[in-house]
Amino acid sequence: MRRTNVTGRVFAMGAAGIACAGMALAGQAGMKLLINGSVASERVRVIGGEFWVPMKDVARALGMTVSTKAGSIELAREGGAN
Repeated sequence: MRRTNVTGRVFAMGAAGIACAGMALAGQAGMKLLINGSVASERVRVIGGEFWVPMKDVARALGMTVSTKAGSIELAREGGAN
């Protein structure tokens, strides 16, 4: 009867998974969001085929602020409601 090293195989599979995830994130490195030709964010990620960017970066580029109110997120022009 041949004995197999299950622990070694599981470790190798886990290490391969981590390496693949690292390569996927590295492939996204350097992606930028440009708004009117200016860099708005360098923290762009692609998750499930969709682009994700921190809302704070987008708001800043548009001259807006981000706030949370009663379970919602609001973008408002800087300087208040007026």
